[in-house]
Amino acid sequence: MSRDLLIELGTEELPPKALASLSAALTDEFVRQLDEAGLNHGAVERFAAPRRLALLVRDLDEKQADRDIERQGPAVQAAFDSDGNPTKAAQGFAASLGLTVDQLGRQDTGKGERLVAQITEQGKKRRRTDPRLFHPVHPEAADPQTHALGQEQGAVCAPGPLAGGVIW
Repeated sequence: MSRDLLIELGTEELPPKALASLSAALTDEFVRQLDEAGLNHGAVERFAAPRRLALLVRDLDEKQADRDIERQGPAVQAAFDSDGNPTKAAQGFAASLGLTVDQLGRQDTGKGERLVAQITEQGKKRRRTDPRLFHPVHPEAADPQTHALGQEQGAVCAPGPLAGGVIW
């Protein structure tokens, strides 16, 4: 299921010449974070006014897609003793994934045979992804003259403190 998401940030008076670049930086960084989190979305619209920056994300998925993951474990030599019984390495690897040793497979990696597990990682709900995802603006940033937009440690720099924000 997907829904539209509107984010509106209230700010102090923004310089009119900086509105387009601030809005673009906010949008670009937010979309980058959505993509990095694996959340599919439709078109993204941006809006800017002297005291507001906003973006509208169309058809944002409510959760990440499930994904199949292959985990490599210990070498088969280390995973089984001379009698073919699983060692603590094999048991620990299986237990760390919530599996038993007999549920593991084997794969030749070119560097020797290793235990492998095929698991399905359930997608997280949108609100359970990285908590910084819905806080993409760095509120303590000074003016845009001294900070490169969108380059401040993965955050968009806003000139001056934020007056408020709304997520719909």
